[in-house]
Parts: sequence; structure tokens; C-alpha cells
Amino acid sequence: MDRLFNDFTVNLLSKAMDGHVASHRILANNIANVNTPKFKASHVHFKEKLRKAYEAHQSGLDAEVGNRHIPLEDAQPLANFIPDVAIERNTTMRLDGNNVDIDSDMALMAENSHEYAVMSRLVADRLSGLRSAILGR
Repeated sequence: MDRLFNDFTVNLLSKAMDGHVASHRILANNIANVNTPKFKASHVHFKEKLRKAYEAHQSGLDAEVGNRHIPLEDAQPLANFIPDVAIERNTTMRLDGNNVDIDSDMALMAENSHEYAVMSRLVADRLSGLRSAILGR
């Protein structure tokens, strides 16, 4: 039963949602500081890490072949996942030293919100499928 709650897909989607939450906070901070002199924008990077975790998981599944049942994989590669935050110190958009690109960050925020909504829906669908399997419906 414990393996049902250690589903790699749900954990991967959950970590993706965590990355999107972190990104939203950073983008909101950038936008709030668009007029702050010498403020340097930050951005969150997490998609590459998640892609590598997914690929590692897939290569582990590919190694298990034959007539054996493939068990649900443990989510350990994701256990210590933390999105990376990078400050853009080497650019300047204006004479006051601020480097926030409001148009870019607003577009990134909209994209980020959409991706979060998709991840949320995928988790809900996955959990709904597990619920149906447990209840036999």
C-alpha cells in the first residue's frame, strides 16, 4: 500500500508544481521591484533537473524486462529536489541599474501559471485513477 503513495509520476508532478510556485514568487518579486534602483532580477531553474530525474527513472524502467512485474518506482531521486534560483547580476535594462524586463516577466508569469494549472490537473487525474482502482469503479 505504501508504494501507491510513492508513485514516481505523482512525485515528479508535485516537484514540478513546487518549481512553478517558486518561479511565481520570484517573478512576482521581480515585477514588484521593477522601479527599484539597482534591483537585479532573479529566475528559477528547475525543468532541466526534473527532465534528468525523469530520464533516470525511464532508464531504470527500461532495464527491467522479461516476464516480471514492473513495480511502481521509488521517488528517491526527487526527495531532495530544490529549484535553483539565479540572480542576473551582469545585465542592466536602465540607467539606474535595474534589470527587470517587465514585459518578459509578465509573459513568463502567465506561462508559469498555465503550466502550474496543467500540472495540477495531471496530479488530480492521476489520483482520481488511483481512487477508482481502489474503489473498483
